[in-house]
Amino acid sequence: MKYSANSVDSLSPLRTFDPKGILTRMSQSENKVLLRKAMRAVLSNLDQRWVKAASGRVCENLSRHVNGMRGVDHILAWSSFFAGEADLSGFIAAQLAGGRRVYLPQTRPDRSMQYISVNEAWLDEAVTGVGGVPEPSEQSGQIFDPLNAPNTLVMVPGLAFDLKGGRLGRGLGFYDHFLARSSMHSVRVVGVGWELQIVPEVPMTAHDQFVEQLITEERVVDFLDANSLSS
Repeated sequence: MKYSANSVDSLSPLRTFDPKGILTRMSQSENKVLLRKAMRAVLSNLDQRWVKAASGRVCENLSRHVNGMRGVDHILAWSSFFAGEADLSGFIAAQLAGGRRVYLPQTRPDRSMQYISVNEAWLDEAVTGVGGVPEPSEQSGQIFDPLNAPNTLVMVPGLAFDLKGGRLGRGLGFYDHFLARSSMHSVRVVGVGWELQIVPEVPMTAHDQFVEQLITEERVVDFLDANSLSS
């Protein structure tokens, strides 16, 4: 069935999803497979009217949060493509208008990734990348320079998040590999998703990268203190 919502706040049909029943005593990799399957089903059944309204609220929360951060001149964002993802085009437009440099990912078949700067016409100039995902062409802007990492915010999508900063991606490792680079260790990493994507615990392995904050349609959650206590 389709999960319907007449406003951003009417999420009752989605609250019936119980992620605790998904995680088992299987291996972490097997639990990841189960959780990915469950979350894909939930996201693919979101009412598009709700996604549109909630995306606006996510963009507002992102803008408010980022505009309050000092020293952030570069933003590594993404363009929505998969079912149920938040549409960040409003946030991207606002940041470009405010003078920040915004980059979108360009992926390669070997699962590596680089970011290319975009301008106000980025939607019209996008090309089809790996898996059909829209991305900037290499000629459309400048490649992100890792020397700018200390002044950079990286926004990462996910299928699920937990309240310790754990993140479950789609399984290809693009973001984990990118963030694991030594040149990226000084960036600030923010997960972006819906409240309904927060689960009790995301199965994490050694190569999985944590997010420092999570921004949803309802709130901003800071994990820096929690991760420092658990490390």
